[in-house]
Amino acid sequence: MSTLRPRAGVVSYINSVPMIHGIQQGRVPCNWDLHFTTPACISELLFAGEVQSGLVSSFAYTGAGSEYVVLPDVSISSCGNVQSVLLFHNKPLGRIRHIHLSSSSLTSSNLMRLLMHLEGVPCQYTAIDGEEQFAPDQQPEAVMYIGDRALQELRLGRFSYVSDLAALWYDKFHLPFVFALWVVRRDFAGEHPAAVGELYHSLQQSMAYGKQHRDEIAALCGQRIGYSPAESRDYLSKIHYELGPEHLKALKLFYSLLEIFQIIPEAPVVEFFPVPER
Repeated sequence: MSTLRPRAGVVSYINSVPMIHGIQQGRVPCNWDLHFTTPACISELLFAGEVQSGLVSSFAYTGAGSEYVVLPDVSISSCGNVQSVLLFHNKPLGRIRHIHLSSSSLTSSNLMRLLMHLEGVPCQYTAIDGEEQFAPDQQPEAVMYIGDRALQELRLGRFSYVSDLAALWYDKFHLPFVFALWVVRRDFAGEHPAAVGELYHSLQQSMAYGKQHRDEIAALCGQRIGYSPAESRDYLSKIHYELGPEHLKALKLFYSLLEIFQIIPEAPVVEFFPVPER
């Protein structure tokens, strides 16, 4: 392997902090450089080979599954309300006909489309920049934001209704929703399995560190988005970072429904990286 350290893409929202805080603080050794951006940008960087691994939206795997393997036991998921993937709207859900969708996450955008299909609601969609804000006199009928931008809009209270997409999913299927997976380029994993194994173990140690330092992380994240430590901790407590049997069941259901409603041509098979034993 080159003397250059491999690079991993990490979403730049506060929901990733409990996952990588131990690495960032130097408490957990990691031989990878972390690059922070949006889920959609991480997908582009992975495809271009500019990062070798990264946390991508679970939808991104549907179009490039053959190029990637999934790290086991790692995700960003939620069982019910997640508070950071939200549809803000001024009409009841069944009367919405036009939704502006944040382009920052392919998963959230396509989950929104899928949920409206399941409700039998015909809709038009317009992609917008994930940070776009609308003047009060130009407020759209409905707009979906994710991440820190969704949390900020929630505090403003400018819309008559707020729908949490993870909660809508849970109400229908009583399963968690998997928003993001940690994937590795298949070619890199084949050539450098030891480096990928080291990344896996670093992430597991860092997530364990995050659980032990919840208050510290809550205070740090609250400062970033204007939340109190208690509000921040409440939000972060709703995020799952594991990828267990129920998460996999939910992920496969999501992919199957995307295929049924012809949002994707075929549901992918999730293939995991075989983590070497230490």
